[in-house]
Amino acid sequence: MRTLRPVISIIVPIYNVGPYLEVCLNSLVNQTFNRIEIIIVNDGSTDNGVDIVRSYLACDNRIVFINQQNLGLSAARNAGLSIAEGKYVLFVDGDDWIDVGVCGNLIELASRYEADVVVYGLKYNYSSGIKYKKNYIVENVLSGEEYLLFSLKAGCYSPTVCNKLFRKSLVEKIKFPVGLRYEDIYFSLISIVSSARICSSGSVFYNYRMRRTGSITSKISIENFYDLKSIYREIYCEMCAIGCENIYHNKYFKSDLLARIGNEIIIKMFDGTCFENRDQIVEIMKNDYWFMQYSKYYLFSKLSFSHKINYWLFFNIKLFYPLVRMVYLFRVFVRGY
Repeated sequence: MRTLRPVISIIVPIYNVGPYLEVCLNSLVNQTFNRIEIIIVNDGSTDNGVDIVRSYLACDNRIVFINQQNLGLSAARNAGLSIAEGKYVLFVDGDDWIDVGVCGNLIELASRYEADVVVYGLKYNYSSGIKYKKNYIVENVLSGEEYLLFSLKAGCYSPTVCNKLFRKSLVEKIKFPVGLRYEDIYFSLISIVSSARICSSGSVFYNYRMRRTGSITSKISIENFYDLKSIYREIYCEMCAIGCENIYHNKYFKSDLLARIGNEIIIKMFDGTCFENRDQIVEIMKNDYWFMQYSKYYLFSKLSFSHKINYWLFFNIKLFYPLVRMVYLFRVFVRGY
């Protein structure tokens, strides 16, 4: 039985992440800051993940376990938020993990700066090594709008919810959009622009597992484009409702919007994840007014030069696409994948 109310609620949605779950849960139960609750939401898993969770339940009374039918990541996170008792909320995906000192560090920063949101860095764990994504704004406090526009301009903004500690009273009325991919983009943006005080830390605590086979974000289809489009329309409506529509029209926000689509659709397609559907997706995007009206802002983005070349090639299909196809096939022949 708990003796003290938790300060941080850690929400962990799981769906068929059995091979990675023990690493995740070990990183949570071994946190040096003890006043936490770990809310695990099973979103209809069909693997051994539930058995793994039950073995931890027997040993740690800070764990709360929810079973639900497969409704998607947004619904699972919303379910966790609805019962969270902590003053702050942290999101961790079931195939990722965090450093054992992260909770204590984040609470210290949140308390010192009376922050609504604390943002920290990410480690992208590839099979070939680790890539760090740090914040350029180091241990400073800004309003939500100031932080968002500064980080967008600097190219250091990350839309994931997994590198942010949220004050529960700030986000308890903000819901992840159910039925759409890229739910993090909506939740993070609306939380940030609703914040009076955001603390940015230069520390890197979150370990993100990259290139996992079967991951939702590793698969490309035209639905990805439509979902991104829907997410940004939801963001626009909500920003208008809270009086922040000026942010949506900022050139750095628009360039980031295009960068998200570029990263999630164009760049991944040129990386060979969904080769057979490219022609169809190119034509749909070339004829989409909403997308094309923002295209000029893509050059403002902080994407690398090679990304921008890929973007340009993407829309010059008659002249350059056959060449890109040959390069891709040659690479497959040489590498074997």
